[in-house]
Amino acid sequence: MGELDPEMATIMALRTAAVTGDIHEMRRGSLADKRVLNGRMRQLVRVDEIRLPGAEGDRPARVVAPREVVGPPILAFHGGGWAAGSLDTHLSLFGGLALAAGRAVVAPHPRQAPEHPFPAPLDDCLAFVDAFQERFGGPVDLFGDSAGANLALATALALRDRGALPIRALSLAYGCFVRRFDTASHARYGGGDFGLSTERMRLFWEFYAPRGGALADLSEADLSGLPRTLLTVAACDPLADDSAWAEDRLKAAGVPVTRTLYPGVIHGFIHHAPGFLPAEAALAEVAAHLTPA
Repeated sequence: MGELDPEMATIMALRTAAVTGDIHEMRRGSLADKRVLNGRMRQLVRVDEIRLPGAEGDRPARVVAPREVVGPPILAFHGGGWAAGSLDTHLSLFGGLALAAGRAVVAPHPRQAPEHPFPAPLDDCLAFVDAFQERFGGPVDLFGDSAGANLALATALALRDRGALPIRALSLAYGCFVRRFDTASHARYGGGDFGLSTERMRLFWEFYAPRGGALADLSEADLSGLPRTLLTVAACDPLADDSAWAEDRLKAAGVPVTRTLYPGVIHGFIHHAPGFLPAEAALAEVAAHLTPA
């Protein structure tokens, strides 16, 4: 644990969520660990509850905005293993992004696994892009973290294949892109001492894509024709090598890509801005990347 930023280690020591394989307990635990962060963030931002059309009916969504908005909204897909995240588990993260960017963050909640496995969450995300454009207009600046980064990248690929890619910039934070558990980062950080574990990722993948799917596990995907992409990486994360894979594949496909590695931090670290300097730096970079030229 000596690799951790000392403040990151202190934050980890305050976590209370139990290790469990029960999805309902996972959801309760994920929310419990964010309550203090969310309470602080609600003092800094405006939060409006809306609904956006998904693939099979309207879905909950949230608009998180700074007191003064200086640009068009950002569309954001939340993480949580396609199963355990929610608009509430990610209020602090999306509020931090809204403050860093000076823009509203529009965060819809797709259907979740295991009740609704692949492709249902991706189908909702595709519908959300259409609904976002209809409601807010203009090209889309798209952010996703963890499983939300997987959904954001898969959404961009599906839209490209559909022949209409309205995404101007793509920002993917510590994403899970390939269904592999034998990478060096899994071997080094996947035992559970650094938060997210390899065992938990195996379970999330089984929840999400029990029958596989070319736009679930993206290991064979053609990444050409995508917009400029930022990969935000936590160094002490079993998924760190997923972003290295993505960088290699995006570069090979001719896509402008930047991968930034933040030392001493774990999966999910950007939830802790403002106040945690690595998270603030990461969100500032995300905001700059997603800012229209």
